[in-house]
Amino acid sequence: MSLAGPRLRQLHATTTRRPTLYSSADDGTLPGPTPNTSSDFNSDDLKNPPDDDECNKPINFGRRDLSFWAALVFLVAPVYLVTPISWAYTLYTVRRLYLSPRNNALSPSSTLAVWEWALFAYCVFESAFSIYYQSLARYARGYKSRVPQRDMHELQLIFTRVLQSGLAPNLAPGARPRPQSPAEAIVSLKYEDPRASDFRNHFRLWFWGAPWKNITRESMRRWLSWAVFDKPLPMLDNMQKISIEEATIMMEKRAGGKLREDPPEGTDHIEPVGLTWDPVNVWSRPGILYVIGELMNRSAKWYLEWKYNMVEREFEGIGYLIRDATPEKTSTQSPLVLMHGLGLGVIQYVP
Repeated sequence: MSLAGPRLRQLHATTTRRPTLYSSADDGTLPGPTPNTSSDFNSDDLKNPPDDDECNKPINFGRRDLSFWAALVFLVAPVYLVTPISWAYTLYTVRRLYLSPRNNALSPSSTLAVWEWALFAYCVFESAFSIYYQSLARYARGYKSRVPQRDMHELQLIFTRVLQSGLAPNLAPGARPRPQSPAEAIVSLKYEDPRASDFRNHFRLWFWGAPWKNITRESMRRWLSWAVFDKPLPMLDNMQKISIEEATIMMEKRAGGKLREDPPEGTDHIEPVGLTWDPVNVWSRPGILYVIGELMNRSAKWYLEWKYNMVEREFEGIGYLIRDATPEKTSTQSPLVLMHGLGLGVIQYVP
């Protein structure tokens, strides 16, 4: 789990070391992480960072070479042109059928050849599917995210756990980075610390890849308001705003120094990426893709059931495949669970 991912997901609140918490009163007020003081930061590195720092250079997303344009013209474009071409052929054929009795003695059923009727039927299907597709897109644009309400103490533990990710050093040269470091304390890292540098360079993607030196505390508050509460910053109550302020301080510690208060002259605070707030841009895909995908996935599931004794089950709305490890079927094999996200489905994981 990393903050560089597509969204700040909520992890289980169990940690091996609980962060130090404080409470301003004994009347049950909500605890929070230990507040930061100015002594936690020994420099203002992030206010005047070196221009040659990696996180302050423009992100190079790579140049579009010939292979990109070839794929665009010969693979991508034909797929997305199916829908408009289907609409054009459908309207053309309807007009042709409507005018055929007036232009000759042929009946509408005799106007088209068999292959033309088949093509017309397919284009009608694609046209109707595009209407359904756009209705789904309209629903997605108007969908209001419903983040479950969680206890503030639990949110603090979750956020602390996420920031601990990547703090532990590799155990050996060439070893894979540890995805989580629950035993590591969140302390004020030095600006040149590789862990802080890596964090800054990846996290700025949430701010459209802007140089880290241009990201302000206000922009960070706005991102945290979305990531933690899925609300605009002005809509938070006082307790939530306090939590956002504490989280901002923790982010500064993890990044290696303080963020700037004001944006560069002549610019405004950078508006961060908010996946549940940003517009949903949809281009219609042909329905035949979904038909083929469904057939392939059903075939893959039948194959897995036959080959590995796997069955499809569901838990709290999440479907999954699991190998039935009952003694009658698999006495020596271990249970196997296959979970997947976006893509064509289970077919892309079939061995």
